[in-house]
Amino acid sequence: RDLHSFPTRRSSDLLLADGATGTLLDALLGDAAHDRRDLLALERPEIIRKVHESYLRSGADIIKTATFNASARGLLRLATGAKEAGELSRRLNAAAAALARSAAAEATQVDARPRWVAGSIGPGADAPSLGGPGYAALRASYLPQCPGLIEGGADLALIETVQDSLQCKAALGALEEAGRTLGRRLPFIASATVDARGRLLSGADAEAFAVIVEPFGPLALGLNCSGGPEELEAAFATLASVSSAPLSLMPNAGLPRSSGGRVVWPLEAEAFAERCATLARRH
Repeated sequence: RDLHSFPTRRSSDLLLADGATGTLLDALLGDAAHDRRDLLALERPEIIRKVHESYLRSGADIIKTATFNASARGLLRLATGAKEAGELSRRLNAAAAALARSAAAEATQVDARPRWVAGSIGPGADAPSLGGPGYAALRASYLPQCPGLIEGGADLALIETVQDSLQCKAALGALEEAGRTLGRRLPFIASATVDARGRLLSGADAEAFAVIVEPFGPLALGLNCSGGPEELEAAFATLASVSSAPLSLMPNAGLPRSSGGRVVWPLEAEAFAERCATLARRH
């Protein structure tokens, strides 16, 4: 769990992250418990454990906590008010991080390879650039989430699917405060999502995202979600050209489409892996 063994930008080493939690949950659960998926770490921890173990068996070096929507604001629909949502957020994040930490530790015991737990912090539903909450409200929403991740044993934070750099800065503000309060600061990876033009929802491009976030000292900067590897290549190349930080890439398996009322992704595992590997070799 020594973060000094993370690759540097000058290193050819690669770390593999796990895949999408929601996609695997669909495979395990079908339509069951769909309205309470965000609470599975508390209500069905054995299911989340299966997700982690599956990805660890497949070779993941980094596994993400099941907390993408687990900010206080994200859990309001499952609570009776803001106070209860904040309490639920901290408890849920701690439980999810502990589940991932336990699974990672057991995998390491088997083969002595280090694994890391990334505390997933999603963007929420309303981007500031589209009239959503501003910095102060977003930071307050992340404040219960970040201590929970630290208390549960996360090794780093993954601020992912960033649509607006202000969201990322708010999460970083909460992460910094949690670190001061608990005496343990989590390093972080920041990962944006972009449209077909290579722009965040706010209108900023990958270069602007890097310029804004890199001064905060990320472990890595990257892109996730959006389209498939080919759709992300131009924005990823821009990020590689302007950032001195290590890079991360977690694309979708192609552009999603609807089939039989369900969202599916066109790329099979082998093709997806090869296209991601091609991008890694190029950049």
